[in-house]
Amino acid sequence: MKSTVVPPGPNAEDFVVVMTATITPAPGVHVLRCDPEVRKRDYLEALQFWLDLADPRLQKIVFLENSGAPLDGFAALAARSAKAVELIAVPPSPVPANFHYGYGEMKAIEYGLGHSHLLKEAKLIIKATGRLKFPGLVELLDRLPGGLEIAVDCRNRGRMFGSKRGFAPTQLFIVAKGFYLDEFATAYDRMHEGYFMEQLIYDRLLGMPRSPRRVLRWPVSVEPVGFAAHGSKRYDSPARVLVTGLRTALRVIAPSYWF
Repeated sequence: MKSTVVPPGPNAEDFVVVMTATITPAPGVHVLRCDPEVRKRDYLEALQFWLDLADPRLQKIVFLENSGAPLDGFAALAARSAKAVELIAVPPSPVPANFHYGYGEMKAIEYGLGHSHLLKEAKLIIKATGRLKFPGLVELLDRLPGGLEIAVDCRNRGRMFGSKRGFAPTQLFIVAKGFYLDEFATAYDRMHEGYFMEQLIYDRLLGMPRSPRRVLRWPVSVEPVGFAAHGSKRYDSPARVLVTGLRTALRVIAPSYWF
């Protein structure tokens, strides 16, 4: 009988959390949660969340801020923690006309990969939108396979919900650094005419042969805590809690339905 070789799981030191941040949105960027002081408070609270997590896989944090805002308050917070924290001021990169806001986020990640000491040694990146918290992350990490290339919780609600295409939410995903460099590092150049980062990643992954190393639907729900930037609504509002419950149930009773 043929045996299956299961790749060993990653070491705790292989992981680096990458928080992307824009404290002061550029003129013309349409977000309702746009007050820099409000956004700064969001980011500080989220950084404290990551600093408080005791899991050994979450001991290295790179904070990438791309609007030129001062990072003094973040430095003071990081100084009180035993974790390794890098605060990196990413040079602002104007988003070309007709390009999606994810362009700037991917450019920031590219800059971080080239300038962060922690990321040079990283094997796995936990990319998180820097204003949000993810209390369910540790359970997800416990459930991921060895030899992981990427884990992203894809959505495709189908025609009955009026969705024309699927997407890969980018508020949180886990990716091997080598895989990201090979597949997405300079993909921001394709984000023209409203082609979103979430759609770009989804289309690229769905075009690949299926592999257990690429997890396109998480085994557990990891919902964000915080405020949406475009609607300034809480992710834990009653309506969102209802959606979360439905999504959690569908993972069990209809795992092929990516709601």
